[in-house]
Amino acid sequence: MNRHTQRDGDAQTAGRRKTGDQRRIRILVADDNDFMRHCVRLILTRDGCEVVATAADGEELVACATLHPHDLIVTDIHMPRMNGLQATREILRRHAGTRVILLTSDDDYETARIGFEMGAMGYVVKDGMTTDLRDAVEAVLAGKVFLSGCVVRYAYAPGHATPAERAATTVDFTAL
Repeated sequence: MNRHTQRDGDAQTAGRRKTGDQRRIRILVADDNDFMRHCVRLILTRDGCEVVATAADGEELVACATLHPHDLIVTDIHMPRMNGLQATREILRRHAGTRVILLTSDDDYETARIGFEMGAMGYVVKDGMTTDLRDAVEAVLAGKVFLSGCVVRYAYAPGHATPAERAATTVDFTAL
């Protein structure tokens, strides 16, 4: 089997559950940018997932979470009417156990920490979404936390955090 075929096969199985259930993974996508929603949909469907609904703001996402059966949510943080962090908190209040991945341009660990405190299980920086999003979906569905590598590198970069802050961040993330 050539490399291209193997990669396509991996992408096909990425969008299916590993428990033997052959049903496609159902995902809600929220971003206020039409083009970004389109790109996220392309990445997820390429990997074999099904995007069951999209939303342009947090209020619409909260409504979609009630109306559309889903396995997880991928949401931007910075959106009008209700941001992705507020929407995550509200969705989890109404539907405990919902799995959420935050997809954002923010590559700082403080925003990631707040996102995890709100109940998100994944934090993907948009610059790396073509590779990180698939890994995040797999990790979150397996009950693990996912954090884009650039955020970890940023948190440990000289001058960005004190040793105590870096230690606290490590404890915060590993405790999740």
